[in-house]
Amino acid sequence: MAVLFGTAGVPISAKQTKTTGGIKAVKDLGLDVLEIEFVRGIYLDEKKANECKEIASKNNIILTVHAPYFINFNSDDLNIVKKSQGFIYQSAKIGWLAGAKCVVFHPGFYGKKTKDETYKTIKTNLQFVIKQIQKENINITFCPETMGRVSQFGTIDEILQLSVDIPNVKPCLDFAHMWARTMAKTTTFSEKCVSEMAKTTTFLENTEKAKEVDGRVFATEILEKIEKTLGKDALKHLHIHMAGVAYNKNGEHNHETLEESKFPWREILDVLKEKEISGTIISESPNIELDAIRMKEYWKKH
Repeated sequence: MAVLFGTAGVPISAKQTKTTGGIKAVKDLGLDVLEIEFVRGIYLDEKKANECKEIASKNNIILTVHAPYFINFNSDDLNIVKKSQGFIYQSAKIGWLAGAKCVVFHPGFYGKKTKDETYKTIKTNLQFVIKQIQKENINITFCPETMGRVSQFGTIDEILQLSVDIPNVKPCLDFAHMWARTMAKTTTFSEKCVSEMAKTTTFLENTEKAKEVDGRVFATEILEKIEKTLGKDALKHLHIHMAGVAYNKNGEHNHETLEESKFPWREILDVLKEKEISGTIISESPNIELDAIRMKEYWKKH
């Protein structure tokens, strides 16, 4: 399987703004994937989902789905938990009818619970939904996303553990989120990278070079975690989100374009290519298609 690039939602330049028009626009742009954004609500019915599947198949476009933002499997309010389960269930069902290979979602927040308590609660509530889906013979992969704010459940270790503990769960790796969350720590990742550099090279005062090493070390450690936890084959079936990102002490603040951000996307792509990964890379930048094209062109040239 190759590495396929696409957009989070209908391309901005699309003449037709419905999902079917977005699929055609993705094809015209020379891209490969459209992630259907249900983030504000599940706007496709079964008939429209079938239409999307047919058009995507004709145009050789891969579809994925992003479930609504309003999900919190760790809420103390049982009504919110039940609604969250409904959002995931409906996203998975409609996504499957559309031919989507996976459904991405944000699992929840820690709130007042400990991280261990949060993990157990989210695991239990997710398992309930997956069992429902399996009873209906719906075949779609569930992809909890690595999250960018320190208040959110979704470190790389937490997401990988869910992938170990629950069948048909695989990680959605949002590298911008992980970068923002890591850089928000008191002891920054860049300090660690300087330490790593000191072991093998003379100290470099060139900040651009230091930034390059940061990105490579960061991406390498993440892929090593995945391989160690899920096995080498997991690197052949990755679902990835990429965008520029601004962050503060709380983690992610907002997405930026790749070029205006300090996010080391080139170095991360270099490592992904060296590791011979396969899968899908979705642009979530404000200029979704331009950065998707930028990443695809960089990938082909390097």
